[in-house]
Amino acid sequence: MKTFFHRESDFSLNASVVTIGNFDGVHLGHQKIINLAKESAEKMQLPLVVVSFDPHPGKVLYPANAPKLIKTRKQKRDLLRKMGVDYFYVINFTPSFAKKSPEEFVDEVLIDSLGAKKVFVGFNFAFGRDRSGDLSFLKKQGEKKGFDVIAVPPVKVDGEIVSSSLIRKLLEEGMVKKANKFLGRHYYLEGIVIHGEQRGRKIGFPTANIITENELVPRLGVYASYTKLNSINYPSITNIGYKPTFGSEKIIVETYIFDFDREIYGELIEVKFVDFIRPEKKFSGVDELVKEIKANCEQCKNILKRNGFLEKLI
Repeated sequence: MKTFFHRESDFSLNASVVTIGNFDGVHLGHQKIINLAKESAEKMQLPLVVVSFDPHPGKVLYPANAPKLIKTRKQKRDLLRKMGVDYFYVINFTPSFAKKSPEEFVDEVLIDSLGAKKVFVGFNFAFGRDRSGDLSFLKKQGEKKGFDVIAVPPVKVDGEIVSSSLIRKLLEEGMVKKANKFLGRHYYLEGIVIHGEQRGRKIGFPTANIITENELVPRLGVYASYTKLNSINYPSITNIGYKPTFGSEKIIVETYIFDFDREIYGELIEVKFVDFIRPEKKFSGVDELVKEIKANCEQCKNILKRNGFLEKLI
């Protein structure tokens, strides 16, 4: 997959199949749109282009209330590449771009840059200044300018429409098991393992601490997890919190990998969240903390066993 930036290169295509959206999380709804577009592109023998925006429009239009993003730029690119997207076309969303009319967007992006022959969008798609361009407008533009428009119905899981906003809410509440069903994979944080204060090692539970670029971190607390290192998934238990027992004031993501004894400082790991075990809490001392950690580890192992750790991971 090749990445290009709107107006920052001379990139253009004579013909393509296009899908447009923020695609934050690349959840089941997004996957349905992209897979349908991919099937169409293969039949038409055309490249598939995913058009997205950076920064997220909310960061520009309503920064005080902008959503925390589920995935980093890199994670989104990686997921799109794995889905077989040919081109990732990124539009720098600025205040001036936000003022463009829907027809300007069609002419500049879909026609001049991408030569769109078929465009796939979500059921609630809107675009252009003040989101004034709707599906009806886009279809009329397609009839006039030579491209088809396919509106893809929503995906429902357990009767609920899958959406990025719902997944954010679930993660913020610690409901990672349900969020995973909507994502179609385990939610994960990734980061470089850094040196901590060695407190876990001193009490018998050496942890890998990471700095993560992910904006959205699940609810503070303890989780059953997998930790991916060098393409291998290891069973683990992960804590997200401030370490209240030790008086820490910054959020720390630390994972204890079961039956693992290697130095991995400086290495990139992914921490995949399976289920919530308990909220963060302060203990009276180290002895009480150790007792709780041991109990949590047993809970975690039972959760991973029920979820089939050795089976294919999503």
